Amino acid sequence: YLTIGNIPKETRRKPSRQAQLLLGYLPVTRLTQIKNAEVRRRALANLFHRCMSDLLGPMQAAGLDGIVLTSGDGLQRRCHPIFATFVGDYPEQVLVAGVKYGLCPKGELEHNNLGSTINCVPRNHARAVDALRTRVENPEDPAAFIAACQEAGVKPIDAFWMDLPYA
Repeated sequence: YLTIGNIPKETRRKPSRQAQLLLGYLPVTRLTQIKNAEVRRRALANLFHRCMSDLLGPMQAAGLDGIVLTSGDGLQRRCHPIFATFVGDYPEQVLVAGVKYGLCPKGELEHNNLGSTINCVPRNHARAVDALRTRVENPEDPAAFIAACQEAGVKPIDAFWMDLPYA
């Protein structure tokens, strides 16, 4: 679902007020035909990220260049929609962030401190994007891609948020 950030909670929480827009359905599969568990997990993660890329792809140009939208008062304004928040439980956050299960999806916090009030150092987004881009920049060297991802603390995936402005 997609929504905008300036809708009051009282409106946003009522499905009858239609404050959200259904963008699309994500496939539900276990890919049981893939027998290797590690390959299957990576394929499932890449399937999710590819579907999200397809759904949010139009936001790349719109976020940078802007689009004309009609507001509730009937006026047309140039808007720059950006991907601001992904709401999900812990497994979904791990899937979106591309980190290993048991790690903090937001920062570098020890797994035994998850759920505590300890502030963690945020992950270095630029370092993660640089690591993920090594696959595109040098497709003939998958070992370098995997090594760069391990160094940056992300899984070797095609993250949907890599090319979204301000994500």
